[in-house]
Amino acid sequence: MPIDKLVSVIILAYNQEKYIQDSINSVINQKYSNIEIIVNDDYSSDKTFDKIQEIKDSRIKYLKSEYNKGINASLDSAIREAKGEFIILLAGDDMMAPNYLEKVLGTFEKNPDIGVVYCNLILIDENNKKYKSIVSKKYYSFDRPEIEQLRHAFLYGNFVSSPGMAVRSKDLKAILPLPYSIVNNQDFKMHIDMIINGVKNIVLDDKLILYRRFHNKTNISSKSFKTELRESLEFENVMDSFLKIKDINLLEKMFEKEIKQTGIKPYPDTIPYFLGRMAIYVKKDAKKSWGYHKIINFLKDKKGFDLVQKRYGLSYNDFLNLTQEFHNTTFERCFKYKKLFNLFLVLTIIFGVFLLILCIAFFIKF
Repeated sequence: MPIDKLVSVIILAYNQEKYIQDSINSVINQKYSNIEIIVNDDYSSDKTFDKIQEIKDSRIKYLKSEYNKGINASLDSAIREAKGEFIILLAGDDMMAPNYLEKVLGTFEKNPDIGVVYCNLILIDENNKKYKSIVSKKYYSFDRPEIEQLRHAFLYGNFVSSPGMAVRSKDLKAILPLPYSIVNNQDFKMHIDMIINGVKNIVLDDKLILYRRFHNKTNISSKSFKTELRESLEFENVMDSFLKIKDINLLEKMFEKEIKQTGIKPYPDTIPYFLGRMAIYVKKDAKKSWGYHKIINFLKDKKGFDLVQKRYGLSYNDFLNLTQEFHNTTFERCFKYKKLFNLFLVLTIIFGVFLLILCIAFFIKF
């Protein structure tokens, strides 16, 4: 283990008066002591900040937002304050396992080319009890080459967990500033941006973070219509990260299967169009929509159309037919339901007119 390296542990807290002291103490009680603990209270409305101040340790630095700014704003501020060679991220209701720092820092020492270390999680409830039904489950197990991680991120979604992620300070600060408005995908975008910057990572099988999952409590990460909608709306910003890839060889390896199927290859001057074409074959509606937007933006003028026609032989009719890839999407289902509704409305009107005619005929007869 590197015994002479300062480690900055960032703990983000918001309305966690019940758990914040346990979180801080799990860091203080680590065997490795060359640490600074940056606790950022994001303008809690409970006694979180009071609980933080009760712990007297010279290694703790307290930050308090002047108003509730959100995860990325708090994280951005804390990262800029960090002085350590390594930065570790922890939520105010999660805890480190006793051997966390020993294991993670030992991994960095054995792998000097690695910039990020992820770990698996021990899921606990609001009373610090482990979930028995999933106690043996790995929350994430995706220790694969970065190219495969990028492919998975583009086609499917997140591939690692952010609680307890440890990063070399220079690699994390290189992706600043963090976008304040990204909420449900804030860690996902961080993972993507670092890989695109060439940062290598390791995903440990070891369960080193006690990750709290509440039975009934809802928060910004809980699955609901609101969070699912927010996640979809955020994909535009997240997917734009892939536009920073300029390595054609990397893109060819990422989408080797799709290139064989479609015959569409990336070129230095068509990367936005290429990624747009790859995205419209993804299952998620929001990613398909992003892809189509990239395509129509690339083809907005003569230069773009001429280039795509030259590279891929794309005709105007081919462009029009791209919408055929939007099968079984929300768009198609909404259109189908609209047609059914219109049919139902017409039948209802016809039935109503028929009843009216019957009533009129009845009254005339009698």
